[in-house]
Formats: sequence, structure tokens, C-alpha cells
Amino acid sequence: MKSTLIRISLLTLLSSTGFSETIDFYIGSTAKGADGGIYLATLDESNGKVTPPKKIVELSNAGFQALSPDGKSLLSTCAMTPEDGKRTGGMSLFSIGEDRSLTLTGETSAKGRGPCHVSFDHTGKVAMFADYGGGSVGSALVGEDGSLATLASFFKHEGNGPNKKRQNEPHAHSIFPGPDNQFAYAPDLGTDSVEIYKLDVASGKLTQAGAAKSPAGAGPRHMKFSKNSKQLYLLNELDTSVSVFNRIADGQLEKIQDLSTLADEPVLEGMSCSEIRVHPNGRFVFTANRDTKNKGNDSITTFKVKEDGTLERVSIASAEVSIPRNINLSPSGKWLITGGQRSNDLAIFSVDPATGALKKAGDNIPCPSPMCYVFLK
Repeated sequence: MKSTLIRISLLTLLSSTGFSETIDFYIGSTAKGADGGIYLATLDESNGKVTPPKKIVELSNAGFQALSPDGKSLLSTCAMTPEDGKRTGGMSLFSIGEDRSLTLTGETSAKGRGPCHVSFDHTGKVAMFADYGGGSVGSALVGEDGSLATLASFFKHEGNGPNKKRQNEPHAHSIFPGPDNQFAYAPDLGTDSVEIYKLDVASGKLTQAGAAKSPAGAGPRHMKFSKNSKQLYLLNELDTSVSVFNRIADGQLEKIQDLSTLADEPVLEGMSCSEIRVHPNGRFVFTANRDTKNKGNDSITTFKVKEDGTLERVSIASAEVSIPRNINLSPSGKWLITGGQRSNDLAIFSVDPATGALKKAGDNIPCPSPMCYVFLK
């Protein structure tokens, strides 16, 4: 009887504190035709099971999304057809309903071929994008009513790199606010640089403020800051490596390490990197490695974060999908999700919080061309 009372009391406590064993997440899909758009699924944190994804918004080029800091809005890449009839890329902003439905509240053109990445600043008042094809980045203010203003900033990068196939021109691949929200950082695959911008939240404007370099031909793609905000981890797509930088004065970066995501030997033909994530406990970093030759080498690498913020590669696990375009960790850090852009499915892994080791959980879940996963609050 006493055991039953304790169990009931615990359940009551968990309920009163808002604890839930399930968490919803959105999936961006760039599948062709009617399959493209934004999907909704639910992860059961107790066992790693995921419900079949259900499409809730039809949206062309829904390749990447970002959740607002208050959890009430979702920003997405999109394709647009303005009044002049010329198809272009842009950003779409949605309000999130209590039932997780999405209602379009704002849209603005990115003045280019189409963004591959979007983000919010830490206040949620500024939306930013990176346009790979156009080699540009920009920003726009978010209105109180969920509208998106015309662009407050637009910068077309300049330069190139030694890889003649992939670096003949700039290719801005992502843009992120810094931990203090005073700067924004934009990795550019084509120029082997991270472009640094001063961020003014009131006006939504970006101002050029410097740059940091990755190794020649590395091809910067995505980045994340360490849990303590002292380091920046830059994922290089072309040479399958991570560059580690210390944050120094005035938003600038000082490189302290370059490390392969695979083995310390020549990169296998067709291998490239796609996404990088930091575990919520700050002790591990994960990267996704894609095998474009379809020889079964798609993988996820686990790095241990050392005391000085540098990384040590500890394990490489099969991604269990073909072309893992993205990976993400559940807010608890118990689960890692990835999806196969080519295999059209999702794979779930449990994460050992002490070692960072990954273990496949259950069967893969069908999903058309999954590109991005955003967990809700």
C-alpha cells in the first residue's frame, strides 16, 4: 500500500512540474511534389519510439527550420513566386498552435536562389538566412504580429577556394547568433571562412565585423558553440573535419584545432559532412558524415570535449540511413535522431550520457526526404 502511495505521489509531482515522457518535433522535407513540406511526429522519451510523421504544411523548399526562443513560432526556408513571376527563395514564419498546427503569419524574399539555412537571434526579434546558391546572408525584423519585414540587411560574400568543383564562388551555408547576441556568424563553404557580423537587434541590421578562416579547401558548413560559450565548433563539409575556435574580444575567433571526423588518413571518395550538434551536458559533440557514392559508409562521429575545449574523437557509428543530411538531439540528450535524404527514413539512437556512445533503437520510420528536425518546447 505504501509503495502504491509513493508511486501516485511521484506521478502527481511529475504532472505538476510539467514533465512529459513525449516530445513533439517538426521535420522539414524537400521531397518533390505533394510530399514536400513540414511534418509533425512525436518521440517517446521513455523508449525512443517515434510516431509515423504526418504532413501538416505543404511548403516548397522546406529544407531547414528554426524554433523561436519562446517556442511559439517556427521559421522555415521556402520557395516563393513574387508578382513578377520569377521564382525565388525566402523565409516563411508560422505561429504554433496548442495542437502543434502551423499558421503562416509572415513571409519575405531573400533576394536569391533560395536559403539553405535560417535562424533567430536570441530575442526572437530578428530572423536570419544563408543562401548557398546566391552566396549571401541577410536579416529581417519579426513583427509583434508574427509578420516578417523586408530585409534589413543583405550581404553577398566574395571570394573562392581551391576546390574548383565546389568553391568557384561563395556559398554561404548557415548563419547563427553568438552566445551574447551581439554578433552573428556565417560559415561559407566557397570561401573557407566564417564571416562575422555585428548584430543590432533594434533595427535587425547586420554589419560586417571580420572573418575567421578554416583550412584551405575545407568547406565550412555548420557550427555550434560549446555549452560554456567559450569555443566555436565549425564543421567542414569538404574535407570531413571540425575546426575549433576560441571566442576572443570583439566577437572574433582564434583557431586552436583541426580534427578529422573520420580517420586520420585520406578522405574516402564521396564522403562529406552535414551537421554538428553539442550534447546538452556539454561533454560530447556529434557530427554526421555522408556517403554520396552509396557504399554504406554513412556514419555519425562522437567527440569528447576536453577541459580546454578541444575535441577528441572517441567513436564512429553507422548512421543506419543513406545520406544523413541532419542530426539532432532531444532536449534531454537521451536520444539522437537522423534521417536519410536518399533512403527516405528516420533512425533513432539512444545516447549514453557518460560515454557518448550511440545505440540503435528500434526500426527505421518511413519519411520522405527528411532534412531537418526541430524539437518543440
